[in-house]
Amino acid sequence: MSKTKEETGKKGKKLFIILGIIAAVIIAVVLIFITVIMPKIKNLAQNALSEAAVDISYVNYQNLDKSVSVSGTIESSNVVVVSPEVANSKIKKVNVSLGDHVKKGDVLCEYDDADIAAQIKELESEVSIEERLAAHQNAVANRTLNDARTDKAQAVNKATKTYNNAKAAYEAAVNVYNSATPGDADQAYSVMIQAKEAMDTAYDSIDEISDQYDDAITSATDQITVSTIQGETSSATVKQLEELYKTQEKLKVTAEISGIITQLNVSQGSIPTGTLMQIEDDSKLKVKVSLTEKNVLQVEKGMKCIITNDALPDEEFTGKVTQVINFASSSNDSAGQGGYGYEGSQGGSSYSAVIEIDDPGDLLLGMSAKVNIMIGDSDDMIAVPYTAIMTEEGGDQYVFIADPVDAGGLENMYVVSIANVTQVAEGDYYVGVNGLDEGALVVVDPGSGLVYDGATISGNLLDDMEITVEDGNDSEE
Repeated sequence: MSKTKEETGKKGKKLFIILGIIAAVIIAVVLIFITVIMPKIKNLAQNALSEAAVDISYVNYQNLDKSVSVSGTIESSNVVVVSPEVANSKIKKVNVSLGDHVKKGDVLCEYDDADIAAQIKELESEVSIEERLAAHQNAVANRTLNDARTDKAQAVNKATKTYNNAKAAYEAAVNVYNSATPGDADQAYSVMIQAKEAMDTAYDSIDEISDQYDDAITSATDQITVSTIQGETSSATVKQLEELYKTQEKLKVTAEISGIITQLNVSQGSIPTGTLMQIEDDSKLKVKVSLTEKNVLQVEKGMKCIITNDALPDEEFTGKVTQVINFASSSNDSAGQGGYGYEGSQGGSSYSAVIEIDDPGDLLLGMSAKVNIMIGDSDDMIAVPYTAIMTEEGGDQYVFIADPVDAGGLENMYVVSIANVTQVAEGDYYVGVNGLDEGALVVVDPGSGLVYDGATISGNLLDDMEITVEDGNDSEE
């Protein structure tokens, strides 16, 4: 009997040991599962969810300015071709080189005056001092008259261009006022009135400038008339001397404008037969750009522009559209060409526009330029990427809102709900809407079947700069 109890006790101890070992193994397996396998499963699940993550972004206030992006080359708005006024004469001296900057009135080159000087000396010996003085005064009066006419043409042309720009700005302001919302109407009206006043002032200045130069022209004309009457009794020698004085005045070729010598076709000792040189005003610059068929219907005179250049990455330059060439041509010369032989930013047939730069700063002739033509603007408003807008068959619009949710320790999980919205404005990338609060999270592109009302999704939160949308700005590089 005692032996049986002893055996039973040994068997109980053995069973207890076995159960203890089994328990320890189970505990070890559970610990391994919790500390090793579970994290791996979680990581696998997180990775799978990340690969299927949907882009989401915050609802923010956005500026919905709409623009057309184009490119072109910096050109001069004022190009003067210097032509010879004296025939069959040799160049004695050239005072400039290609690329030199000259000021208005600088002597660019000089003809050899030896022959004319000898003729003048001989004729002067044959007439009285009074006759020499009269002939010289008449020659000076003719030069003064020609200079006054040239200056008037340039000044009136500049004033007319200013008026045309002011008129285009006024017409653009009228369009903005006519399409303004009730909340923006007062400001738009004020801008329109200011633009009207600027246009009227510019128009009046054309006549004022013309009158100023007319006085100088009249004075020079009167002097020539008096000299002509007096010269009716002059001898042939005096008249010949007068013509030589006039020719002598033309032997020194001066710059009509300040700018850069971009063409130089003469050298010392040469006898010019064509253009002497070309000057381009580098203080008044423009960009001629090509437009697509779509863009040419959107761009209008007076529209504001932002100009940038890769060599000046931290600077932006402003300008406005001064001309839209809305017919396709193999050579749109009517827009005016610089001295570089280019036809806008892209050769061949195209529609085009000319943008005058307000202040060129460090921009140089011949530089490439990127231009954003502002074809529409608006105040900052609540906006979402246009791909976030969903439209029902009846035309009602909505977006998918993403709210953060705790999903068993998984990160970046959101539950989806629907919010109805009303579209009130449209920009290049964003759509202005009513019905959303700033700071809400919206699904950027809910095209996949993973996004629906009530769904739990993995989200990839984007910064504004990360949002890229196809078919936004029309760009022509």
